[in-house]
This record gives sequence, structure tokens and C-alpha cells, in this order.
Amino acid sequence: MNDRIRFSLGYLLITALLLLANAVSAETEEEKIRLSGEVEVGGRVFIDRPSEEDRGKFEEYREVPAGPFLENLHLRIDRADENYFLELRAREIGEEDQNILLWGGRPGRSLFEFEWDQTPHTYSNTGRSPFVETSPGIFELPDLLQTTLEGAAPAARPDILRSFLAAAPPIDLKSRWDTARFLWAASPYPQLHLQAEYTVIYKHGERPIGTTFLFTNQVELPEPIDQRIDDLKLTADLTRENWQLQIGYDLSLFQNDADVLVWDNPLSATDAAGAPSRGRLDLPPDNVAHTLHLAGAVSLPRRSRLSGTLSYSRRMQDESFIPHTINTALSDPVLVLPANSLDGEVDIWTASLRLTSRPIQSVGLKSYYRFYGFNNKTPEWIFPAQVRTDLSVLDEEVRSSSINYTKENAGAAADWRWVSSLSLGVGYDWTRWNRDDRHREAPTTNEHTPKVSFDYTPIDGLLLRTSYSRSWRRNGDYDPFAHLAHTEVDVEGLDTSQAQHLLLRKYDEADRDRSRVDLLAQISPKETLSFTPSVSYRKDDYKNSAFGLQEDRNWAAGLDLSWSPVAPGITFYASYMREVFDALQRARYRTPPSQLENPTYDWVAENEDKVDTVGLAVNVVLVESKVDLDLSWNASRAAGSMRAANPVPPAGGTAAQNSSATAVDFPEIIERLQRLEAALRYSVTPALFWRVRYILEKFNITDFRTDEIQPFMGDVDASAGTSVYLGAQIRDYTAQIVSFAVGYRF
Repeated sequence: MNDRIRFSLGYLLITALLLLANAVSAETEEEKIRLSGEVEVGGRVFIDRPSEEDRGKFEEYREVPAGPFLENLHLRIDRADENYFLELRAREIGEEDQNILLWGGRPGRSLFEFEWDQTPHTYSNTGRSPFVETSPGIFELPDLLQTTLEGAAPAARPDILRSFLAAAPPIDLKSRWDTARFLWAASPYPQLHLQAEYTVIYKHGERPIGTTFLFTNQVELPEPIDQRIDDLKLTADLTRENWQLQIGYDLSLFQNDADVLVWDNPLSATDAAGAPSRGRLDLPPDNVAHTLHLAGAVSLPRRSRLSGTLSYSRRMQDESFIPHTINTALSDPVLVLPANSLDGEVDIWTASLRLTSRPIQSVGLKSYYRFYGFNNKTPEWIFPAQVRTDLSVLDEEVRSSSINYTKENAGAAADWRWVSSLSLGVGYDWTRWNRDDRHREAPTTNEHTPKVSFDYTPIDGLLLRTSYSRSWRRNGDYDPFAHLAHTEVDVEGLDTSQAQHLLLRKYDEADRDRSRVDLLAQISPKETLSFTPSVSYRKDDYKNSAFGLQEDRNWAAGLDLSWSPVAPGITFYASYMREVFDALQRARYRTPPSQLENPTYDWVAENEDKVDTVGLAVNVVLVESKVDLDLSWNASRAAGSMRAANPVPPAGGTAAQNSSATAVDFPEIIERLQRLEAALRYSVTPALFWRVRYILEKFNITDFRTDEIQPFMGDVDASAGTSVYLGAQIRDYTAQIVSFAVGYRF
């Protein structure tokens, strides 16, 4: 943790404590001040601690250090008449994932808040890299390595690189979000409420990013993260007996101080056409967004209410373009930029209306309409030429894309309590997308969804709830070359056989039929026993897609159980959920330009993900108001697979092409996580307690994509013998922890 931040937070806590103490000492004599709170401190030891390299997944979004800890701190000071209060809450003090919240004010009149929150993210603890960051975003290799590899024969390069990468030093692949939030709210009049909130987020660290010069010359780097987000929100609410009105303004600023990535090419020390000495990549640019929003509601006769919202947002980005290439050998005169910067501007309009009514006690009605409009005013620049991965110039004009679209939703629903034990609901939803026909293949899609639901309570302690919906989405026309025809300035002689297949349908625009059913039961045969089984099923049928996503099915079934047997002070909990996601897709292997239409190169793949989650817990009061025992066990298993096949054996090409077109299964990916926890709490007095806790946490992963990843991958895949990776693995771990804590409440 940064020493400056640690000092600042310590200063904040000390200041808050002094304010509380001073207030108490100043007012206790007048018997107007009350002080209350709770503090919990303790220590943690590891029976079995993952090694530093294996700890990446264990501490992915947290820090779990050995030694003393301040688990929880809560202090509150208020007046006996409750007109003023000041409160402090803090957890995980001094750790990477700490949170501190200080707030106070006069209830109903004014409020202030300050919150500091840290969220760490560990990507991997096994990363190693030969690159040295000589300045922010600039990664260099030893000149000797570059010249040696440049002068070596292609067959000798993998051995040279293997030897060098074996000594690559470890690097941190971690980032952290530091969030400071300030809020002030006041109600100068009973009907008027004002609020201002300012949030600043600092993102810093490094994460893996992939770059490439060529398919056999790939470089993975630690992308530097040095970003700041400033958000300001201002709102004013006016409330009357029968209506409410809110107006607000939001400002969002994004600043990236690491906006360009430059790195050395291991295989080349000097620039040449087809062999750059360095690569360059632009990172997320600075941008700003302004938003005005209005919301209101009014009560109407017949127990009806109308509410609506309207907002307008302008987003702008004008970061300077970087040159086409960093390769000085590519000095083609066509490599000119059409402008110095993007001049990006997007307007977004949103609007909604909602009407609810209950004209009679047994009937409820509601209807709604929503609109979202994305209007991209950014100029569409024409670039005379392109550079591919700093290797070569593609002397072909290309136009940038400024895509616009609108989305509309509308619907109506009614519920009718037919008798006291039975209610019926019916509804209809409509969704329409209007897309820019210069870029998207389907300019318009409409989706219609009728639905019905039932709630049935035949006897006390039994509730049955079910719902069913059926929807169909259709596009009026589908042009597979819409985007290509717009981005390619000169379309004469364009080889469309190298573009997407004429029968391919993108899943977000394709015709689709969807069915969904949900079933739930709440069963309580007695006060001490309740269980809730549930089942849901959804099927998407892309009936008119010859290629692309064909079918998408998912279902889930589960059970929650709570049981308090006759013995007092014992409660059991159990839960189980199984989720299955199954998608079927069809595509065709392409060897451009002639083999795009070879039907024997078709392949079909089924992607299936299965997730099982189980939980067991018991709470036992060993001695009433004195000793409690909590036991829990949670486990999950997720498995993902892709099975692929060719409907007919590939034929008609070369032996190598036919082999490449032959579909194969991918190995199954499996993740398992289980956590066992036992905690014994003893209350010495109503205000003082101690707790001892044991935790066993175990994680296992089998993933062919990362199991063997290392900086040099030529021994795993010969085609990667001249590439450099970070070796960022996700590893198994087992952790056993014993902690002891003492808490005091006052």
C-alpha cells in the first residue's frame, strides 16, 4: 500500500476520532451527547498458505495477510434529541481492499458523506517479462538480443529466444482502483432536496495486453494503467403531495496518462519494410461527457400514477491521432492523416414514460415506453492508406465509421386476482432497433413478446408461481455487405469472396424465436421448515440463419431449504443450483479466395457450459446468549466444452487445406472452488465477545489455454518459437486459515 495513502487514511481516522472525542468531552457535561460503536481486532495465521506464485487467484480481488488485523470499526456520536449525528465505519483497515465511510449531519435537514474504497485486481502472480519500461509506456529490450536475433538464421532464433527468456525477471500483473467519494445533501425546505456528489477514481498498475508484428512474432506486454475518472452529479428534487420533479446534471471526465504503448521487436534492431524495430499501439483516449436529466411523476385519479424521464448526453473525444506507423522505413507519401484528431462527438437521448393504475382492488394495469437514441456526429475520415502491424503499407482507401442507432421498447401488462388464492397476469412487450444501414446488415428489427403468468396459493404455506413468454424477432432485410461497402471507398472489383458469407447472419440482427418458462414453488408445511424449488428454461431458435448461431438453450434448476428442528437454537440451511448453457453454431472454413464456397468445409460446433453450486450451513446456539457455532460449506464446479464436427469430410482442396478445414473438439475447461468455514463466538458480556474461526479454501482449474503458458512457448507450439509471452497463469491453490478476534460494543 502506498505510504502516502496509508498516512492520509491514518490521518483521516485519527482526525475523525479526535472530533468524536472532543464532541463527547465538550457535551458530556451537559448530558446531551451519546457515543456508541463497535471495534473488532484480531490476528490471522496460515496453517497452509499458497506460495507467492500460486496466490494470484486466492487474492484476485482482496488481500489476506497473516498477522494482526482491524476487521471492523464503527463509531457513532449523536445528541439525545437525535438532531445531529456523526458516524464512522471502516473495514479491512490498512489492507489493499479497505473501505472507510464517514458521514453525518442533521436527519431530514442535511447530510455529508466521505468514502474511501480500494479494489485490488491480481491478474496473475507468475508473470515474467524481458522488457524494461524505460519511461511510461515505453518497453525496451537489450540491443544485443535484438541484433543477435536479427542476424541469426530463422531456424536458430527459437533456441536463442528460449535461452534468453529463461532468465526473464518476474513482474507485477496487478491493478487497483482507489475511489474517493464526497456527498453533500440538504433540504432547506421540506419540499426541496439538493444533492451534490463528486467521485474520483484512480486506476493504477499493469495488466496483460497482446500485440503482434506477425502471426509468428507476437509480443505480450504488461500494459501500464494510469487513469483517472472524475464524476460530478448535481440533483434537485421538488416534492409536492401529488407530484414530484427532479432535475440533474452529470459530468464525467476520463484521463489516461499512459495513452501510447511502444515496444521493441525482438527479431529486428533496425527498421525495414516487413521488419520494424518497434511497434506502437494507441491506448484509450481522454474523453468527457455532459448529461442533463429530468424526471417527474404525478398522481392521477383511480389510483393511477404517471412517471417519466428525459435525458440528453453529449460525449466528446478529441485526442490527437498518432502517425500511421513508427517504422521509419515505411515512408510512403500516401501515409498522411486526414485530420490531426478525431473530433469525436456523440449525442445520446433517452426518454421513458410509465403509467400504472389499479382502478379496482383486484385489477392492476401498467404500460411503458422507452427510447434510446445514439447519434454519432463524428466525421467519417477517409484514410488514403493503411499500415498493417508496422510491417507493410496497404495502398487502399478506407473510411472510418460513425455508427448511429435507436432502440425503442413498449409494453403493457395487467394482473387480475380472480379469487383470493389465484391471480392471473398477461402482458405484451415490443422492441424495435433502427440501425444505420450504411454499417449494419439489418437496418430494422422488430421483436414481439406476449407473456402470461399465474400465482396460485391453494393452502397456507404453499405458493406456486409460473410464467411463460414467447417472442419472435424479424428483420425486414439483410445486406451482408453493408459495412464493407461503406468502409471500402473504392468497391469496384472488390473480391467479395474474401468477405463474410452471404448466408451468415449475425446473432444480434438475425431472425429469432424465443421461448421462456419459469416455475417456482414456496413450500412451508410448518413454521420450522421451508423449501423453495425453482426451474427456468429458455430456448432461442435462429431459424433463418444458415451460418452463424443456430440455437441457444439454457436452463436452471435449484432448491433452497431452511429447517429449524424441534431442538431450540439449531437452524439448517441448504441450497443447490444447476445451470446449463448450450449454444449451437455453424460456419465454413475459408481459404481465400477460392474456397469460401466449398460446402465440404462446413463445420458445426456445440458450446456447453455447466455450473453446479451447492451450499450447506448450520447455526447452533450452544449456550443461549453466550456461545454460538456457525458451520458452512460451499462448493461450485464449472465445466465448459466445445465439440465440433464436419457434416461431411472436407475435400476439394490441397491436403493441407483439407486438414485445416477438419473440425476438432477443444479440451474441456473445468474450475472447482470450495470453502469450508467454522466459527465459534463466545459473548463474555453483552458488550464483549471473542471469536475463533477456521477457513479452508481450495481452488482447482484445468484450462488448456493457460495451463502451459510461459514466456517461451516454442516447445509447446513450434509456430510460437519467435514470440514472447508473459507466462501469466491461473494456478490451483489450497489455503487454511485460523483467526482469533476480539470485539467490543459500547
